[in-house]
Amino acid sequence: MELAIAQAKENGMEQLELGVFSDNDRARHLYQKYGFKEYGVNPRAFKLQDGSYRDEIIMVKMLKF
Repeated sequence: MELAIAQAKENGMEQLELGVFSDNDRARHLYQKYGFKEYGVNPRAFKLQDGSYRDEIIMVKMLKF
């Protein structure tokens, strides 16, 4: 994660965005640890094989202010 953030900064990116399953608490915590903030939800973004749906949490990390 640190390498990806460093490369994004070196390439002049101003922000990073990602999406994560709403029920993936471990991943959400990891991303928050690296400074990502939750800013939106894409409801029912993924349909699983069992027919259930998962929302997608959209997260962003600002690299330049």
